[in-house]
Amino acid sequence: MLAFFWFYVSVWSPVLLAAVVGLLGWGLFRVGRSKVSENPVKALRLMEWRILLPGSLAAAASAAIILVEFYLQAKEGWSDQDKRIVAAFSTAITTCLGALFVKGAESYDKSWIAQQIRQCFQDVFANSFPRGSEADLAVNEESDWDPADRRERVQRIAQGLEATQGPG
Repeated sequence: MLAFFWFYVSVWSPVLLAAVVGLLGWGLFRVGRSKVSENPVKALRLMEWRILLPGSLAAAASAAIILVEFYLQAKEGWSDQDKRIVAAFSTAITTCLGALFVKGAESYDKSWIAQQIRQCFQDVFANSFPRGSEADLAVNEESDWDPADRRERVQRIAQGLEATQGPG
């Protein structure tokens, strides 16, 4: 899609689109982080949009792979050696971009977002609940903070918060 914009809209449109989407994800994460103590469930929903940042980088890298393949095609009249060199160079670039950005985006949630969300909730709610309570265990257990698990944890934290502060 971004490569289409490159060819048919403007050279800068895919760059701008990827930057806007990435910044949107980063901004929503920051807003969510600021709301953790007020409304942990809503904060988590906002923080999870951080996935847009690596997603936009992966989309830009995928577009770059298409562009590299397009611009590095062998031209008529080139020697066989030149064609092989260009093909090898093109393959090396696309493999590198794919490994760095596209494959890296697949594990971004578990390796980065989950850890940042866990750290944020632990910083905010470190000693907020009675030791050993459901909410305390939800904050301090060191098991996974993958998407399904962290949503369940945040529900327990929100219930604990409501119980200690009262409704409202």
